[in-house]
Amino acid sequence: MSKPPHSSKADSNIEGTPMRVLIVGSGRLGISIARLLSTDPSYEVCIIDTNYEKVRAAAELGFESHEQSGSDKRAMQKLLSNAAAVVVAAPESIAVRVAQFADEYGCSYFDLCEYTDVSAEIERIAKSSNQAFVSQCGLAPGYVSALVYEKIQNLDAQAKINAYVGVLPETKINKLGFGNIWDIRGLITEYTKPCKVIIGGDSCEISPRTKYETLDIEGTQYEAFTTAGTLDDVVKCSVGKINDLFFKTLRYQGHLDYINFLLDDLGLKDRIYTFRNLLQTGLPVVIEDKVVIHLVTETTDESGIHEDRQTQVFHSRPESDGTRTSAISVASAAHVCSVLDVVCNRKPASVGFLDHTKISLSELAQSKFFSDLNEQI
Repeated sequence: MSKPPHSSKADSNIEGTPMRVLIVGSGRLGISIARLLSTDPSYEVCIIDTNYEKVRAAAELGFESHEQSGSDKRAMQKLLSNAAAVVVAAPESIAVRVAQFADEYGCSYFDLCEYTDVSAEIERIAKSSNQAFVSQCGLAPGYVSALVYEKIQNLDAQAKINAYVGVLPETKINKLGFGNIWDIRGLITEYTKPCKVIIGGDSCEISPRTKYETLDIEGTQYEAFTTAGTLDDVVKCSVGKINDLFFKTLRYQGHLDYINFLLDDLGLKDRIYTFRNLLQTGLPVVIEDKVVIHLVTETTDESGIHEDRQTQVFHSRPESDGTRTSAISVASAAHVCSVLDVVCNRKPASVGFLDHTKISLSELAQSKFFSDLNEQI
């Protein structure tokens, strides 16, 4: 049976009535998204989580919140029936189920999932949907994807780009120089899966944790190496448009030696469950973090080779209630809220799957939520 013509709840909202957004997950990121959306009276948020303590904490911050699973169809039907959009800020295991509900109950869908296999399933759902679906929002992929893709549009096919991103403790801690800042499972995927790159104008895959180099960024010494997953969509859309394109993760110096020892010398790359538990239980939770984005572009003309370096750094910030929001949460919330704002207010409405090459940086910059990302790069 074919679906009825597309109807956007955002289009049908009575003027002056807030657009309702359901946020699945009330962890650090879910709360950051709720805080940011709530700064605009044209949006109202509702948060759900299966953890009672997190639900209560969200309620104490003034948000409508419910102890509820995103996989409960009856409950989700009720919650989505008057919502314009749903944002998954929860483990990837729930994402596909929520996307199915978004399709069925007529909501735009957004997530911050890092996993390409999950995003591929979201894309499959979106192909026959009358709603808009945007997966892998946040810092990288997401914001960095849009940055790099826009830069490629202004370069010739002989140019080269190295994109570096680090999510790090504000100052170096422990031998790894690292902590439990973000999704440990996503981190392990980045360190163990093949990396999509462009070399000589062609797409190919190389091993993670290779192409090692050290570099100084604003007076701090870092190391960098290839990791998987961040620029996959950009690589797919940029074959023949640029000569070389690499993505590398930034860490404090010495990190990679210890990671290689664990994964290769101790064989934990074949015992990922053990490796994940080791990091999950052994690394300290870090709130005072920083995000470093560093883009190096090399172009060539008749006068020779030219290198351009651009850097953007985000820091954690204090909130009025005495808590602190991590830098990665600030950047990721700003991106997903900007994407949601743009997509839900497009005329005509967007439908189907939108990767981050289809939402331009200049379009995102028009959103009121983009200010946290709006430093020049």
